[in-house]
Amino acid sequence: MRSRACLSWTFSSALGALLSACALALAAPTRHASADESNVVEGELGARLDRIVQTSTQGGFWGAVLVARQDTLLLAKGYGFADYGSVPNTPASLFELASTSKMFAAAAVLKLEMQAKLRTTDPLARFFPDAPADKKGITLHHLLTHTSGIDNDTVALPYATPLGRDEMVRHVLGFPLVSKPGERFSYNNFGYALLAAVVEKASGSGFEEYVRENVFRPASMRDTGFLNDAALDARRATVRLGEGGVPAGTSLGWTWGWGYRGMGGVVSTVRDLFEWHRSLKGDRVLDVAARKKFFTPFQEHYAYGWIVQPARDGTTRQFHAGGVSGYHALLARYPEEDVFVAVLSNGACEPFALEARLFEALVPPASAGGGLEATFDLRGRKLTEFGAFEIKSGVRWEAEAKNAGILVRVVDVADGKAFAEVTLPAGTAKEFAHALDGLVDAKKVGGGGGKGVEAGVYALGRPLPPDRVWRLSGRLELRLLPQYVGVNEKGPHVDDRITLFLDDKEAGGWPLLALLDVASAEELRAALAKALGR
Repeated sequence: MRSRACLSWTFSSALGALLSACALALAAPTRHASADESNVVEGELGARLDRIVQTSTQGGFWGAVLVARQDTLLLAKGYGFADYGSVPNTPASLFELASTSKMFAAAAVLKLEMQAKLRTTDPLARFFPDAPADKKGITLHHLLTHTSGIDNDTVALPYATPLGRDEMVRHVLGFPLVSKPGERFSYNNFGYALLAAVVEKASGSGFEEYVRENVFRPASMRDTGFLNDAALDARRATVRLGEGGVPAGTSLGWTWGWGYRGMGGVVSTVRDLFEWHRSLKGDRVLDVAARKKFFTPFQEHYAYGWIVQPARDGTTRQFHAGGVSGYHALLARYPEEDVFVAVLSNGACEPFALEARLFEALVPPASAGGGLEATFDLRGRKLTEFGAFEIKSGVRWEAEAKNAGILVRVVDVADGKAFAEVTLPAGTAKEFAHALDGLVDAKKVGGGGGKGVEAGVYALGRPLPPDRVWRLSGRLELRLLPQYVGVNEKGPHVDDRITLFLDDKEAGGWPLLALLDVASAEELRAALAKALGR
């Protein structure tokens, strides 16, 4: 058995690791033998992107990555092994896309609207006349944008449910709404299962058949299908790991029923996803009006199967991620820069970290000059026996523009005083805000994030000044992880909150560490956005 760890985003390239073990097995026959499995590393920039991928994990990234700009492939390469033994990953290796599949269900709905077979404003009553009275007015737009009011946790339908389509619909619609349709965003897998049922009702064909003929085929996605798809080349399927890293089949072999249709289950390659990106720059799949709907966010940055956020300097980032037993996927498009990044992994990993570094290499932030500076004011504060100050609750984030940079304060709500201040160059602040956006939205979409906020200032054996005001500069870096992984006497300890580190690379260790739940991360994000004038 081999283990691989995926790491988080940082401003330099020193990344922290999230540990995970992987093991495996692979399966057999063949179709599409002509698929291009060759790696592409284009020129000096491609080599730099390749190094970023290789150094993004302890021991090496496992999966496949593709980076393109203006339709030119800069990097398309497989890493590690599909079977964690002898079969290498390639750009033609097949991975499950998990929730990234939602964009294809959304595209199918928009295609049906182009064909005048439905409208996104149609209520569920048109397709399910027997729907309960409080659900009849839910529109396809509400389902597409996760604003239907149906509660994902209450429905709790297993992926492996034996229920057929109509039974699934009755089950999902049988629970009380938690909010009025259109009132509140709440990520909901089962809304997309309902959309898959709508596709069948409106098209008169099976969901998979309709998507294959009307989305995949016109997009030239020849190596994309669904779970248990006999038309795909099983020899190129990567391994699916189950509980505890135990092999549980491949990317093609998994439960495929109405507990998973629409919300997940698409299987593809990085090369096919590049074709998907290219098709969305023209009318091959969706016309101009449909593409506008596809990428227009409604609430919480969510559009139709895409998250659409402001990126840097008024540009846009369109992306979606997914994770399911053994797989992680992330697609990101930057229309103004004409950049596309696809990260598919058959190991446990944090794809947002890698994608952010790849984009930064392609489109470096504007340099503001200078580095990070930090001031810690511990006057009057009780320190631990190790010379640390820790606060378990009552932290507030503030930010303001200052001296061509951004000053971030960490404030103790109890006395209203900042115990930590970090000054970032403007370019670095924008990159930090961009990375925080991705992590916050990922937590909101994928769930988790823990509760509460903790922060601490750690001298780590270095004597504090007599006045207890500690000023640092030099080789400092700020970095974010999607969760905190530490080790104590009981073994590995995982905290699901977003983790912020300020590292002192010269002296070693971190003088500032904060664990943020989603609410606290939202507060920091809002403060940064205001300070940056976004």
